[in-house]
Amino acid sequence: MIPIGKSPLTPLLQRGEPNGMSRRDCLKTGVALFASVAFKTAYPFPMGGYAVEINRHSGRDRRNPDSRDGGVQEHPCSLDSGDPCRNDGETSNPTNTHRQLRFTVSLANPKPHELQSQTLWLYVPVAEGPTQQLAALTVSMLHERLTDAIGHAIVKLDFPKFPPFATKLVSITAHVLLTREPVSTPLQNPQDWLGAEHFVETNDPRIQQLAAELKHPTDRETAESIYAWTRGNLHHTAYAADVLGALDALRRGGGDCTEYACLAIALARANGIPARRVGGFVTDHDSVLRAADYHDWAEVYFDGAWRLLDAHKGHWLEPAGQYVAFRHGRDEAPNPIGRSQRFRVLGELEVRLM
Repeated sequence: MIPIGKSPLTPLLQRGEPNGMSRRDCLKTGVALFASVAFKTAYPFPMGGYAVEINRHSGRDRRNPDSRDGGVQEHPCSLDSGDPCRNDGETSNPTNTHRQLRFTVSLANPKPHELQSQTLWLYVPVAEGPTQQLAALTVSMLHERLTDAIGHAIVKLDFPKFPPFATKLVSITAHVLLTREPVSTPLQNPQDWLGAEHFVETNDPRIQQLAAELKHPTDRETAESIYAWTRGNLHHTAYAADVLGALDALRRGGGDCTEYACLAIALARANGIPARRVGGFVTDHDSVLRAADYHDWAEVYFDGAWRLLDAHKGHWLEPAGQYVAFRHGRDEAPNPIGRSQRFRVLGELEVRLM
């Protein structure tokens, strides 16, 4: 492990973009210096067994209870309490930054007998996003790491045997490279981010009508008008464990961070602007991440890049370099975690993110 203060990235990040290097080249060089191992794993997804699916903050996935297989059982999980969507106010804007982020996973066997063949899949910071790259990852136990088709980074932990009433803590440290301006990236499949989804009711007449009123000559102007309307017309409500979605936010005139994001996404997609929900953390310093601080925001795609739209915190375009993405919201991600928001367990372990 390289101490942060003596990282070989320090002079590179301080120089910014030396010798005409692009921001992407600068980040790629940083990753090459910092990461000792990088690989992708082709993973055969298991179809059977017991699955624990959780929601974005609390412990259960109530968004689509009818989607579970008949053999699926729910087990108690939690990710601490509190209001993860509170507005923490304005913060500074770094240019190129290296962040060390740590969090702990608690796993417990609540049974009086040994559990066998338990597996946990867990999201860690996105491998490569518009303003971030995962430079290195340290996990305190043997693990596999895989990356899916849309850039998620996932850790897989296997427990062949777990003693009765035992508890295990797993520590994870991520080194993330962040840049203030998003990297331009061609959008390969725009249709993936334009249609209606659960809780993004793009085709509803009420969403369509408001979207038409907010439309401007350019995508940038339209996206900014959506941000301004959402920021000015919604009010923050207490954190809700259930995802309520865009239409609910429009009807009630409020919601928590997820509803703000869902409504902005629905309005953008109704205007033909690709948009997606992102989950993760907002930080301007090295941090020990708390599950209660998990936050949802929107990204909209125009002028060749994904750009920040966080009406809940009042952030338009900046400070994108303080947002660390863990998950891009879709009806179902192309990986073993599927519809779950943070992690998935195959087995009977109780899991808590601390």
